[in-house]
Parts: sequence; C-alpha cells; structure tokens
Amino acid sequence: MSPQMLAFAELGVENLKNKGRVLKNIDIGMLGAALLVIAQWLLLSFGVGNQKNGIIESNWVKMPMSRFEAGIIVTAIGVPLYYIGIKEVIKSIRVVRRKRQIMDLRFAKIFECSAYASVIGFLFLHTVFVVLPITYKLLYETTLMGADIFTVVESIYYYLAVPFWIYLIISVAGMSISWLYFMWTKRLRCSVLGYICNPLFTCLLGFLLSLIKVPIITDFVAASAALGLVFMFAASISHVVMLPDDRELAKRRARRAARR
Repeated sequence: MSPQMLAFAELGVENLKNKGRVLKNIDIGMLGAALLVIAQWLLLSFGVGNQKNGIIESNWVKMPMSRFEAGIIVTAIGVPLYYIGIKEVIKSIRVVRRKRQIMDLRFAKIFECSAYASVIGFLFLHTVFVVLPITYKLLYETTLMGADIFTVVESIYYYLAVPFWIYLIISVAGMSISWLYFMWTKRLRCSVLGYICNPLFTCLLGFLLSLIKVPIITDFVAASAALGLVFMFAASISHVVMLPDDRELAKRRARRAARR
C-alpha cells in the first residue's frame, strides 16, 4: 500500500469497495460526458456570420435538421453513460468526507444532489437547445412574418426559462463549488490542476474566450460546460486511484495480525 493510501487509512477514511469497478464506471461516465460535448458542439456551434438577436441565432436557418437529430441521439446515449460514472464520483466523494466535520457532510450532500440534478439537467438543457431552433426553422418556412416568428420562439423560451436556469445553475455551480471545497480541504487527492477540473471554471473561461468574437473559438467553447465534466471525471480517476481498496486494507490488517 502506498504512503498516500496509508495516510488515508490513518485519517479514518472509509475504504472504497470494488475500486476496479468504480474506475471502470468512471471511464464510462467520462465517455458519456464526451458525448455531451459532441452534442453541444452539434447544437450550439453556429459558424461564421452568425448574428445573435436576443435568444435567436441567425444561422439556425442554415443548420440542417440532421444536426439537431444527431444532437438528440448523441445526448440520448451520453446521458445514461454519464449517470453511470457520476454515481461513482459521488461515492468517491462520500468516502473521503469526515463524518465529524459538518461542512464535509453538507458539501458532500450538495455535490450529490447537484450531480443527480445534472443528469436530468443536461438532458433538459439539450432539449431546449433542440426545441428552439427547430421551432424557428419550421416557422421560418411558413408565411409568418419575422416578428411573429421571434415572438413565438421567445414565448417558448420564457416558459422554459425558469427550470432551464435552475437546472443550469445547480448542475454547474453546485457540483463545482462542492468540488472546490474538497480540493481546498485536501480531501481529494488530485494535483493542483484539480482546481480547474470543474464545469464552473470551464464555463467562465469559455465566456471570456467568447468575447474575442472569433467564430472558431466561439464554436469550440460552446461546449464548455460538458468539457468541465470530462475534466472532472479525469481528476476523479486520479483521486480514486489513491483511495484505499477494501482488499488492500484487509491484506494490511492480516500482516499486522501475523506480526503479533
């Protein structure tokens, strides 16, 4: 057992059962997050010459329906895979919390609730990203005037805006702030790069880069939220590797008993 694992054991950290399976499931979750990145690129990369008018993107009419269909399919595959992985990340957070530290318990619960909300949240967010442009495209092909089309699409958005922003804030901010807490308290055994491996950081960075107004950069950072999830899974793998395994602790106890 490595010195880091021994340190965990001495601090009373719970052992992680079936660590190999946990790592495998986190790999699956990272694949799911990567698919969400692809889905966001399909749905939110608008290309050169796009003009934003409120919530309306001028290049929606130029985007083929196949992109939206592909975005729906990729999201439908990615979300269940993401769920498989995020459950194990929750478990890896739970085993390193200090049960006598009230802040540990609170932030662990915030992370857990936010992570489960993100499963529904990203599916809902992508649904909104599909419904609005498809509605706009279909209405654009009718005899309705431009102002009427804008009114219909904006009305749909305003009906969905409250749950949209609630899920977005909970999914991004809730997980990220809790993650940063466990990094700051050194419960997570990651390098300092772990501080930037969260969706809040990637979203803020994406927002700043989008101000450059270069289409290729704007299109790339369109998937900044999902990219943060990919980085979080990668950091979680590093963290889980350092956790004591139940079999490793059992072997150590056996060696101690033999010496006695």
